[in-house]
Amino acid sequence: MDFKTHLNKDTVFSTVAAAGTKLGFPTYVVGGFVRDLILNRSNKDIDFLCVGSGIKLAQQVAKDMGDVPVTIFKNFGTAMIKVGERELSL
Repeated sequence: MDFKTHLNKDTVFSTVAAAGTKLGFPTYVVGGFVRDLILNRSNKDIDFLCVGSGIKLAQQVAKDMGDVPVTIFKNFGTAMIKVGERELSL
């Protein structure tokens, strides 16, 4: 499977990638979503890892998606954004 082509078809990934680039945070898709992509299973929970602040990345992504709400988990330095039925963890 050509993962890059598959991920580039989805605006969620291009939005997160653009936000990471804008902030200078290398950003990666990780976890169960990657496993399920390899196994050709659907998954609505997408975990991202960035080299930088997950909270700042989430805030930028939310802004770029039209100021969607962000749930911040300060203790963990992470955040979550709901996009339709999907949950993005950053």
